[in-house]
Amino acid sequence: MRASGRPVGTRPAARARASPFRGRPPSATRPFASRDTDAVSPVVGTILMVAITVVLVGLLYAIVAGLIASPAVPQSIGLVVESTTGNWSVRVVSVPPGKLPNTTYLLIRDANGSFLLPRMAIANFTEANWATLYVLYQDAHPQVAEIEASDRFLIDQATYPRGSVLEISDSQRILAMQTLQ
Repeated sequence: MRASGRPVGTRPAARARASPFRGRPPSATRPFASRDTDAVSPVVGTILMVAITVVLVGLLYAIVAGLIASPAVPQSIGLVVESTTGNWSVRVVSVPPGKLPNTTYLLIRDANGSFLLPRMAIANFTEANWATLYVLYQDAHPQVAEIEASDRFLIDQATYPRGSVLEISDSQRILAMQTLQ
């Protein structure tokens, strides 16, 4: 026998491991109905973090995309009016893309706002109609269907005197207003 009181050739008894429940069954330490100290499971937490990140990235994209917009296409027609022998020469200097003579309109009012020429499609202002309308559309680029810069209108000064207002529009808005002077 040894001094420790153990017989020679015997091993000390294995220590019992401490229970994480401190001697109580698991149901006693964590009742099913009360999970006050538990957070969401790691899987649900990960899913929530990914969802929040995706929403924030989408919001950031929407904000940045609104700030970095493509340059706006001008929605007006630029005109230059010159007086020639007996006629007004109205030259187109800028025009938004896609404006066609059949769907773009011209009208002329006098200085008081009364109609001298009712709204008509630009395609109607041909040489054949000059004798009745006294307005001629000259297409500088006949191979292109659209109205282009450098196209021109000839307008009779006797019929449409100084101070008359030329108005060009499409189906949605007025594209140009120019006083003949």
